[in-house]
Amino acid sequence: MTDFIHLQRIEPLALWFDIGLLMLFAWTGCFLGVTSLQMMHSVVRRRIGRLWSWFFVITTLGLSGVGIYLGRFLRFNSWDILFRPGRLLGDIFKKNVAVTGIEFLSFENPHTATPDDPYWSANGKAYASIKEAAARGEITPEEAIAAYRRLATP
Repeated sequence: MTDFIHLQRIEPLALWFDIGLLMLFAWTGCFLGVTSLQMMHSVVRRRIGRLWSWFFVITTLGLSGVGIYLGRFLRFNSWDILFRPGRLLGDIFKKNVAVTGIEFLSFENPHTATPDDPYWSANGKAYASIKEAAARGEITPEEAIAAYRRLATP
């Protein structure tokens, strides 16, 4: 559906042809997506039950929405989550200020991933090292503030 923004000012007949073609492709994609999800819902319902089949549908729709956002607007491909997860997470946080963090739960070290998180962000590691140096007394509070400001400016 976002392809409509790419239509240029052209002759009215060609414009209507392009609009009709894009609408046909969009409706075909939506129809095939809903039909295939309905088929998978039936398979999952028969194998593991009604409640889990609806969980499958909701999860699939949510992940599809995230995938469309990542591909269409942030311009990532499906393999980036495996081969470039740091860049993928970094771009999600940099380009979407509404994202404040993702909660990672584990038995050893639960934490929330944010742009200043030392677990995956290069800036987060730098912030953590500045904080540790200030705590050890290796730098003054003014030097720490200046270092934080240097990191914050692009």
